[in-house]
Amino acid sequence: MGPNERAMRFSSYDVNRGKELAKWREHALYVSVTDGFVGWSPETQISDKQCRNLIDEIERYSDFLRTMEHLTERIGIKSLNK
Repeated sequence: MGPNERAMRFSSYDVNRGKELAKWREHALYVSVTDGFVGWSPETQISDKQCRNLIDEIERYSDFLRTMEHLTERIGIKSLNK
């Protein structure tokens, strides 16, 4: 079986439709319950510094998890239990 035949066996995705659906989902996540269900944007609620701090924390934890995976030869959070 050649590479073209193999590729035909897998699903193809409409990237533009996926982006459209993702945009709808993102906008649906941020709705105020108190003000008549008024939509709001996280840009007005989360500062750049808070966002950067969260990204840094996730990167540090990801590095720690990768180190533990290497040391214990286990995958994901299971690497913390060996």
